[in-house]
Amino acid sequence: MGGLVMTDPASEEVASNDLFGPTPRERVQRIWSSCWIDYPAASQALKRLEWLYDHPRVHRPPCCLIVGESNHGKTTIARKFKRMHEQTFVDGGTSSKMPVVYAQSPPMADIPGLYSNILRAVGAPTASTASALRKQDQVLNLLTRLGTRVLIIDELHTILDGKKDQKGLFLNVLRHLTNELEISLVGIGTKGVLRVFQTNQEFGNRFTPFTLPRWQVGPEYAKFLANICRHGGLQDVAFIKNKTLVRRIHTLSEGLTGETWEVMCTALERMDETGRMAIDGDTLDEIDWTVPTDRRRQT
Repeated sequence: MGGLVMTDPASEEVASNDLFGPTPRERVQRIWSSCWIDYPAASQALKRLEWLYDHPRVHRPPCCLIVGESNHGKTTIARKFKRMHEQTFVDGGTSSKMPVVYAQSPPMADIPGLYSNILRAVGAPTASTASALRKQDQVLNLLTRLGTRVLIIDELHTILDGKKDQKGLFLNVLRHLTNELEISLVGIGTKGVLRVFQTNQEFGNRFTPFTLPRWQVGPEYAKFLANICRHGGLQDVAFIKNKTLVRRIHTLSEGLTGETWEVMCTALERMDETGRMAIDGDTLDEIDWTVPTDRRRQT
């Protein structure tokens, strides 16, 4: 998805708003430490994933594509869902269940690479010389034994770099996995991957898209900003009542979840450096920030 945005949180909820630690280093670590902050679009996405998780096993299980722009919270939602259904150990620890498996899509629609990534995600060693068929058998056997109900493949837009026939074969492998295992598959990627799936009627019908919209300036966005600040240790969040300031943060982040997180953490760090007690226009003036669109033009 690009950009690490609130991934792998150590805590599931927004922490207390006391500054953590007496030293600048500890305060910076507190500001940038990962956490889960709920918001409406994320709640809706998690509800959709939970519906897939609870769906009875059928030969053609429903699947989903979570689609959004780069650095917009897609991976964070997927990892949050995985943590909601963690691996458990049974039979005195001699075996385990992994109801949700999360893996990355390899570059260039590489089918053996996909199998290797899934095997790595479940902690299964595989020889680099193993054939694609051998790896496929391992994946099918292991996910069956682990009782997997949902398979998540992130960064699915990497298949766009593959040739047309490679992309077609890769999609067929995804279909084969979900049909053979009778589990739901969730693909995560940017909007380009949606076009690939919709060019095939069967895949377009099977993989229902869930699009994460950009934030709009309003009460929910202001609440999101406040919660980021509270996590970072800022007690005074009165700035969210300043519509001009909130709009400016929205402009800097272009309404993207991950960009908003990074703008706010950068501003909190600058505020701490200057000894200010609140975020204001001067703080935003002083941060080193380039809006995402300009950043992409420079690359």
